[in-house]
Amino acid sequence: MFTPVSMVRIELLVLDRDLEALSAQVGEMGVLHPVEATGLGDWSAPLAWPEIDGLAGEYSSTERRFDRIAESLRLEIGDAEPSQVSPSEAVGRARGLLDQVEPEIRQLESRLHDLQGQQARWLGLESLLARLDGLMVDLARLRELNHLAFAFGLLPRENLRRLEESLQGIPHLLSAARREGDRLLLFAFARREDWEVVDRALQSAYLERLEIPAEFSGTPAQARVHLQERKADLEDAVQATELHRQRLREQWGDRLSSMGSEVKTNGRVVRLWQQVGRTNRTRVLAGWLPRERLGRFADRVEDVTEGRAVLTTQTPTPEDDSAAGKAPTQLRNPRLLRPFEVLTRTYGIPNYWDLDPTPLAGLLFVLFFGAMFGDLGEGLVLALVGVLLATGRLLAGQRDFGRILAACGVSSMLFGVLYGEIFGSEEIIFPLWFRPLEDPLQLIGIAVALGVLVLSIGLVLGVVSAWRREDRVELFFGQNGLAGLWLYWGLVATVLLLLLAPSLLTWWALVLLILMPALLIFLHGPIAGALGWPVEAEGGAYLIQSGVETFDLVIRLVSNTVSFLRIGAFALGHIGLGLTVFALAGLVRGVPGVDLVVIILGNVLIIALEGLIVGIQALRLEYYELFTKFFRGQGRAYAPFILGPWVASGHAEGED
Repeated sequence: MFTPVSMVRIELLVLDRDLEALSAQVGEMGVLHPVEATGLGDWSAPLAWPEIDGLAGEYSSTERRFDRIAESLRLEIGDAEPSQVSPSEAVGRARGLLDQVEPEIRQLESRLHDLQGQQARWLGLESLLARLDGLMVDLARLRELNHLAFAFGLLPRENLRRLEESLQGIPHLLSAARREGDRLLLFAFARREDWEVVDRALQSAYLERLEIPAEFSGTPAQARVHLQERKADLEDAVQATELHRQRLREQWGDRLSSMGSEVKTNGRVVRLWQQVGRTNRTRVLAGWLPRERLGRFADRVEDVTEGRAVLTTQTPTPEDDSAAGKAPTQLRNPRLLRPFEVLTRTYGIPNYWDLDPTPLAGLLFVLFFGAMFGDLGEGLVLALVGVLLATGRLLAGQRDFGRILAACGVSSMLFGVLYGEIFGSEEIIFPLWFRPLEDPLQLIGIAVALGVLVLSIGLVLGVVSAWRREDRVELFFGQNGLAGLWLYWGLVATVLLLLLAPSLLTWWALVLLILMPALLIFLHGPIAGALGWPVEAEGGAYLIQSGVETFDLVIRLVSNTVSFLRIGAFALGHIGLGLTVFALAGLVRGVPGVDLVVIILGNVLIIALEGLIVGIQALRLEYYELFTKFFRGQGRAYAPFILGPWVASGHAEGED
């Protein structure tokens, strides 16, 4: 907790004949986060293994073929056992099986696709015949007119008069069969020699043409009988095709599932091998694993290679920020705090040298939410909804969110008891602390004091984080180091002296409290250079930039503190909304039951809308006022190579 799991980088040299067995064992253990062996340093560049990319391409295409067949036959393809690792052989066997099955599968899919297309077409024709239902017209004769041209379709009603006016002087017949909403089913007839003019008029009137297919003959009623017969034949054909699919699944399903699993597992191994280095007879596997797992890992490697392996280890250092030297981050929070990791991960993955803000973030988020949304009744509703989500009884897959919501609901209930508020009313229970509306200045003072405490904690954590990174410049003279902490406490002390003992606020006090730490921050470059510490820039441009940044720091520290006033403001706003709901209910109290409906709906609206807004504000206070003091969020998540089903949790193996 507070710091990631301690990692160690390993470099494993094995004989090429042991690589398959070792890969299976590494995948079964599931603790190694692999890195590119060719990225270990200049010496490792010649270890490139370009030939493996060809095998990886073969596995990629083969896996896609299995995915298509699995979708066609509705098969489940899981993960094979690590004992089935044989990348050089599995892909050949898999392709042989696919070459046998795929032609029949393609034929099946083509047949089914054709039948489904026909079904869709006949469904559209059924809709067309429904429009013509009741007309005693021979559809075949309409298609065989000798001297007349014919069209029909849907015409906007308001365009009928304009169409008739445009056809004046031209022999024609317009017949509206029925009305469909704002449109008319219109039949249009004219002589063939006049049809070009009539056709342009129909287009200008926005006629949506409908066509009579060649399959239709007789009256619409007779055509519908033929259509139903054809649809029944199609349904029989589709059922026969589905039975064929089922027979194929029974014939090939087990072999395809087994081989697909083997290909899936070996594909993972080959993708691991793309990060392996190679010489003529040896292979180099590199990666990160938790330090506490190193002994067990070394023993398993010794067993599987029968001593034919060389394992070297390297402890991570803050200076090594290369691709291979940057240690991954594995969080280690107790089960109760793990749901709150989403608050941290949304901001970014902690760098290995960062402190994990999850415990503090979880505690403060719940505290901020409850302080701004203090209500015993509404908090109880939130807690109950959170419990339903956390237990999977409502919206499956939202368990972590449910646990966070339940915690926020409990916090709201506690502050509701302290404020004496339940469902927006201040007349039912007595406050254990004070009523915010009766003493808003006290609430504002508490909010500011909380802000000072939170910012101080953030700056202290910034000092600890700089010490962990061995960044001496940031530790002693940085904005979020000791000088920044000195400056902030100096500003706080200055305000307190101004309010409580202005006579003690002398020029010497201002120099000690504000000017000295500000100068240390402003001149941190020259001071670090004089001490022989690495510094990024010097000169006039540096001094201008540093001066602007120091001034900005003072403004930000003040604004960060003032930002916590939102806790008091939203707490007062929440109570005000509750009073408004009861005031509206009082206006309709003469109508039985209506006032209760207003109270219920008002509380539901407050819970939904204000609960969301308060949650966003609590996040804002954490991200902008707290996290920026010590959390960089530029890490990469620990992702071990695993053969078999696994859900990334980001926690240490075996940790409860």
